[in-house]
Amino acid sequence: MLDKYVRGVLYARIVEFSVLRVFKIRKRKIITILSHTFNGNARSFALWLFENQDEYEVAFAFGDPKLYRKFIKDNHVEGVKILSLQNIRHVFYISKSSVIGTTHGPVFLKHWPAVAPDIDFVDFWHGVGFKGGFSSRVKELKYYRAIFVSSPAFRDKHKKAGFRDDQLFITGYSRTDALVGSSAIINREKILKELNLIDCKDKKIILFAPTWKAGKDGTVKIFNKSLDYLIEKAVPIIEKNNGCLIFRPHINSDVKINVTSKAFKIMSSADYPDVERLLQVTDTLITDWSSIFTDFLVLGNKPVIFLENKLDTDGTGLQVSDRPGEIVDSVESLIEAMRFSLQDSKSFIGKHRNEMDRVVEKAWGTTLDGKSSERYFKAIKEFKNEQI
Repeated sequence: MLDKYVRGVLYARIVEFSVLRVFKIRKRKIITILSHTFNGNARSFALWLFENQDEYEVAFAFGDPKLYRKFIKDNHVEGVKILSLQNIRHVFYISKSSVIGTTHGPVFLKHWPAVAPDIDFVDFWHGVGFKGGFSSRVKELKYYRAIFVSSPAFRDKHKKAGFRDDQLFITGYSRTDALVGSSAIINREKILKELNLIDCKDKKIILFAPTWKAGKDGTVKIFNKSLDYLIEKAVPIIEKNNGCLIFRPHINSDVKINVTSKAFKIMSSADYPDVERLLQVTDTLITDWSSIFTDFLVLGNKPVIFLENKLDTDGTGLQVSDRPGEIVDSVESLIEAMRFSLQDSKSFIGKHRNEMDRVVEKAWGTTLDGKSSERYFKAIKEFKNEQI
């Protein structure tokens, strides 16, 4: 059986040389979105398209066959065709798209933007964070028609890295629409029921969501300590202060935790991909250099705790100084910061309020109005020369 990477590349190349280079089949009004899984900007924009327009068919394509099969088994998404880049019939369908949006680059379709000028490729990206990498992406996205960015500051960063002016559109990020504007009314109890967290109804929720930082065995360690050790130390403090600790590992992390407590729960990214829903009921966020914190800051007046480690950055994204919260470098200081956020969140916020405002402005500018998805679509109509 072919490896998923080999199969993905093979199918993409077969379709490239047959459909795109030779037969050049006429494109249909299809917007296809490629991403690791159905979440973030990809999910938000796909659902917006279904609910707010009827000109384009809407499709979403998984790269990983396991995630595709799990999603098809467990979910039904009305109005969005769910596809796999590991299925050659699906890849043929994708080749008929007039717009292809991506959150992690073109992946298996890396040759398509250069040979299919009648397909407009659009970059949604997947986070406003520290990693940057804009300079290395210039070549990969050279033939993209549009790069949707979150703010004027990030447009300038992309431009400085080498992206063309005509590629850059300040849109904000689609997924923040759920956190702001008229659609962001929070019914805490309803959300907790949806997430199977009703036990946390009257408690302060601390969300622990580090980015992918696995060891050689695939497991996550914090300050060279096992997660079991950290959770065992944290649970008594959480219980004493009427808290509820939720651990949400990165989708690429293998987590094995042997701690049992009503004050501790694990919510996998695979089972609960809509992190914006979880952020809405979170009182304190713990993270490292994950871009989840810029989404959380959108909600305002909530503590953030950062795990100190070597930032995986090339300097083109947010800087080390752009961490508006308590920065901890040991399990002991992490426990103390958790205690601080649970017992006196008002003082915690007051200590970091100015820095929070500065980073929100840098990351999002004036795009936090609940209309980023609408700007995505308007930009697409604009470069397709279609009436809005």
